[in-house]
Amino acid sequence: MRLIGISSDRVSIFDIDNDGAEELVYTKLSNIIVEDLATGKIKRKIKIRPKAEKQKEEYELKRYKNISTETTIDFRDISSFAGDVILRLAISDVDSDSKPELVVLRVDGVIACYNLRGSEKWSMFLDPYISDIAVENSGDIRVVAISQYGYLYTVTADAKFLKKSLENLQGTPLCVESLSPSEDIYAILMREGILYVTKLEVMREKLKRTVRLSKVTTINLPKHAEPSSMHALDLNGDGIREIVVGFSDGSILIVDWKTGESCAKASLSDKISRIFSLPMVEKPIAIVLDWFGNLALIQSIDDIEVIEASPRRILIDIDGDSIEEEISIFTKNLRIKKAGKLINEIKGTSYISSYFVDDINNDGKSEIIVAWNSRTIAIYSNSGRILDSAKTSAIPRSVLVRDIDGDNKKEIIVCSNDAVEVFRIA
Repeated sequence: MRLIGISSDRVSIFDIDNDGAEELVYTKLSNIIVEDLATGKIKRKIKIRPKAEKQKEEYELKRYKNISTETTIDFRDISSFAGDVILRLAISDVDSDSKPELVVLRVDGVIACYNLRGSEKWSMFLDPYISDIAVENSGDIRVVAISQYGYLYTVTADAKFLKKSLENLQGTPLCVESLSPSEDIYAILMREGILYVTKLEVMREKLKRTVRLSKVTTINLPKHAEPSSMHALDLNGDGIREIVVGFSDGSILIVDWKTGESCAKASLSDKISRIFSLPMVEKPIAIVLDWFGNLALIQSIDDIEVIEASPRRILIDIDGDSIEEEISIFTKNLRIKKAGKLINEIKGTSYISSYFVDDINNDGKSEIIVAWNSRTIAIYSNSGRILDSAKTSAIPRSVLVRDIDGDNKKEIIVCSNDAVEVFRIA
C-alpha cells in the first residue's frame, strides 16, 4: 500500500521539485526533509537556521539577566528556554509570486519563510508563547499567529510584520483559523470558551502600517468543558466555512459564524484530540479524533457518524464460514481463537495501538489491519500472514477502512494526534 493523502501540521504531499512527481515533505526536529514518495529515498534536507535566531538570543539574554545575579554572562553557556524544533509547517504562496513557500513556526516562537530550495526569504522572533498560526495564499494578510501573552502577529504579502494587542478580547488565545481568506476574517478560540470572529485590516498611518482588529461576532460556547481543538471547513457547500470545536469532555459543536448559532452537535467518549479535514475527498469532510481512538466523520451538518475504536476483544466471522472467531488484543500480540482454540497469532516488537477488521479486497474473507506504536501499519490475512505494510508519520491512534474517493476501492485511513493519512491498497 502507498500513502496518497495526508492532513497534518508538519507533513505535506507536494511536488516540491515541479517535475510531476510528488514528494513527502515533513519536519524532523529543526529540519525539513524532502523524501521521494514512491521510493522513500531522502532527496534533500533543509536546515532551518533563520536569521531571527539572533532576536531570540537577545530576548533570552535579557530575560536571563533579569533573573540572574551574575555580573558577566556568556550566552553560549546558557541553555535555551525553548527549542528550535519545528512546531508547524505550511506550504503556501504567501508573497504572491505564484510560487509556494515553506512557512515554519518553531517551538521557541521564531517564524520563518523559505523558498522550496531552502533559501530564507524572511524570519522574525515573535515571543515564546505562540499557541497557533494560520497560513493562507490570498488576502492582504498571509500569516496570523496568536500568543498566550495576548498578542496577535500578522505577516502581509510583502513580508511586513505587524503586532496587535488582544486586550479587547477576553481570555487566553488557544487556536486561530482562517474563515474567509480574501476578506481576512479569522476565528480566535479562547481557552475560557469564547469564540471571536474577527476581521483584520492593514491600516496605513503616516509612514507606518498597523493592523486593525474588529469583532464580527462573539460566540459564548457551552461551559460544560474547556475547548481543546478547532477547525474550519465548508460542510454544506455554500462557500462559507463552518467552525468545528472539540471539547475536553468529548463533545463536538458545529458553529455557523455568520449567525453565531450552533447548528449541530455530537459526542465522543473522551477529550477531543484533533480535528482535521479528510484528504482525497472532493467534498470537505471533517474527521474528529478523541484520546481513546474514537472517531467522528462529519460529512455535512446533518450527517455525523460516530465510529467507536475497535475493542480489545471482538467476536467476528473473519473466514466466511459463518462461525465467529474471537480476536483479542494484548500488549504486543493479537490472538485469533476458534471455539476456544488458538488458531493464529500476530506478534510484534512494539505495542499495538489500534486495529480494524474488514474485507478490503472483496474476497469474502476479512483482513486484519494492525497499527503499531513503531509508526507502522500492516495488513494481515485471517491466517496471520502479513500481506503489506507501510510507515506512518506519527503513532497511529485509530484505523478505519472506507472508500472515500468513490472508485469502489477501499482506502485505509490512519489517524493520530498529528495527522490523518490515507493509504491506497495495492
